[in-house]
Amino acid sequence: MSPCLPKVGLLDGRKATTHWAIADQFRKRYPKVDWSPDLFITQADNIYCGSGVYAALDLCLHLVERFAGYEVARQCGRALLIEAPRTWQGGFSVPLLSQQHRDDKISLAQEYLHENLSAPFMVEDVAQRVGMSTRNFTRRFKQATGEPPVTYLHRLRINYAKRLLETDYRTIQDVCYEVGYEDVPFFRKIFKRYTGLAPKEYKLRFGGQGRFDAINANAV
Repeated sequence: MSPCLPKVGLLDGRKATTHWAIADQFRKRYPKVDWSPDLFITQADNIYCGSGVYAALDLCLHLVERFAGYEVARQCGRALLIEAPRTWQGGFSVPLLSQQHRDDKISLAQEYLHENLSAPFMVEDVAQRVGMSTRNFTRRFKQATGEPPVTYLHRLRINYAKRLLETDYRTIQDVCYEVGYEDVPFFRKIFKRYTGLAPKEYKLRFGGQGRFDAINANAV
């Protein structure tokens, strides 16, 4: 999808995705669209959107999974030598955010948040660490990254939680604590806000053991 697309209104009021690097441009140009750049693919009624170079493959595998099930989609992906099915591009976007601006102090703050995402967080502490006032730090952080520090940290934590849920067999409560949250209900709420799924649903669909359990349950 190109930023030069005409404004025909097909996506107004609908969820859509695009490449994370141009998501801000699309939000400004098409403000009526519900942009979800964390997703590789989106579906709104019969309109599908893809986010990257391999979006067509992602969409094809998504449709295979939808009509034939996950196991068939996985086998198709294996035959084509591609990961299947891919849903989230958040894991690709977050590590690259620091390359989109030239504010050295904000880059230092981002590095600190990446390395300490599970630690207790206070905006004042991070601002002090990079030698800035809290107000100036918050303003410059949002100007550089497009998000307030707290929102940015939530994204980091949720991306980490997704990886744990996909590859680790720990409980939802364990993952909650691992990524820095102390309140499990709040973790569930914030996780669903950023992914569209509850942690349990995400683990069942994308996690290793949960996925096989779901497949076996459907086979019974």
